[in-house]
Amino acid sequence: MDPKEVIERLDAQIEEMREVRKKLIDNISMLEERVDDCNIQIEKYLELKWRGKVLEASENALMDFKNTLDDVE
Repeated sequence: MDPKEVIERLDAQIEEMREVRKKLIDNISMLEERVDDCNIQIEKYLELKWRGKVLEASENALMDFKNTLDDVE
């Protein structure tokens, strides 16, 4: 194989590797966006879960207060 053919093949391989690198970078960016979306969903879930616990605690406190009032009567 003459040196010119070797250089052409190497150039082709380098170009192929650049394309693969670009695709990998694009895929990483897409995955980062999905991770961000998942983190937002997790935050929303945790907030709703916390609100549910607060609501349950409030309901329990109101029931205890009602029972106390019933006991006083």
